[in-house]
Amino acid sequence: MLTVNKMLHIDQWLLDLFNVYEELYFPMLFHVYNVTQCFLEEEKVWYEQEKYEIKGDWLCFCDKLKQHVRIRLESYNSNYEKHQPIVDLHDKKYFTDNLYLLPDNDNSSFNSHLSATMAQEIIRSPTYFRGRN
Repeated sequence: MLTVNKMLHIDQWLLDLFNVYEELYFPMLFHVYNVTQCFLEEEKVWYEQEKYEIKGDWLCFCDKLKQHVRIRLESYNSNYEKHQPIVDLHDKKYFTDNLYLLPDNDNSSFNSHLSATMAQEIIRSPTYFRGRN
């Protein structure tokens, strides 16, 4: 499966695949075919559009896949920046202030004052609750 992590390190992923195929004496004809069997739907659609130009050529496949991945990552970054607020994970005040934003009609124990107070204390001094090493 072509995950975001693999996309971020596409050169290394393709090199690792190639090395494995070579070590196993996997026929060159099946390198591209084998990789495409792990693709998710979006990559399968992409490959169907490109396969007649690629013609089973590993180097051509790698170049085209790198281009596709670069475009997808740019799209992810663009969509993420438009729709996701950027929050500093180390901004403890943001997290403690937002503990009280849970719906008022929720009677779960987490929404209770005691739970919120405990959560604030854990955020302020996590080593106390984890234990010291």
